[in-house]
Amino acid sequence: MDFFKIEYVIPLAGVLSFIIGLIKYRTYKRLTKSGTQTEGIIVDLIEERDDGTSHFWPVVKFKNVNQFWVTIKADISVNSYSKYKKGDLVSILFDENNPEKFIINDGQYINGIYVFIIIGLIFLVYGLLVLFFKTE
Repeated sequence: MDFFKIEYVIPLAGVLSFIIGLIKYRTYKRLTKSGTQTEGIIVDLIEERDDGTSHFWPVVKFKNVNQFWVTIKADISVNSYSKYKKGDLVSILFDENNPEKFIINDGQYINGIYVFIIIGLIFLVYGLLVLFFKTE
């Protein structure tokens, strides 16, 4: 099947990464504009291994607008175990209508978004150049 050739997969991966980055950027902008800010506590770090690389997903506990505790795993991982420790206090921005939509407001979220967008653009441009200059 020709669709799974590398010259097709790379630009598709680029488009996917770029779209994910844009979706996360939109969430970030919405939360920084109208989200509710509070303080949360890192209660756990969930380790997941992928191709020999460890990623740590912070689990955060914070109070929503009704003063009920919410405990949720962040949607962006950290590469280094030393970034967060259990018990660390962190700034949280969350959607008061849906507290599961939140970010740890420390600059790392937006950096992760930029990585998704830049990698997506690089893969897309590279893939399109390979397809354009392809010689058979």
